[in-house]
Amino acid sequence: VVGVPGDMVELRSGLLYVNGRRVQEQYLRPQFNDGESHSPVEVSKGYYYVLGDHRNSSNDSRNWGEVPEKYIYGQAFFRFWPLSKSGFIH
Repeated sequence: VVGVPGDMVELRSGLLYVNGRRVQEQYLRPQFNDGESHSPVEVSKGYYYVLGDHRNSSNDSRNWGEVPEKYIYGQAFFRFWPLSKSGFIH
């Protein structure tokens, strides 16, 4: 989730901007960034903007739009990758 209700989300040559500020995405490897640009989108009330970390093959809000809050549920409790950081999330 990179954008919550009211945020302005934009991609410029593959770089993420939220509310006009560049977001450092340390989890995104350069070879997985497609370098695309997408016009700014204001995230609607009750929706979220999501992006995959494998941008050149991810299907995400760039393709099918914002995700309704009612479809987001559950809680992460275990990390599998990277292996050096695998374990329970506190």
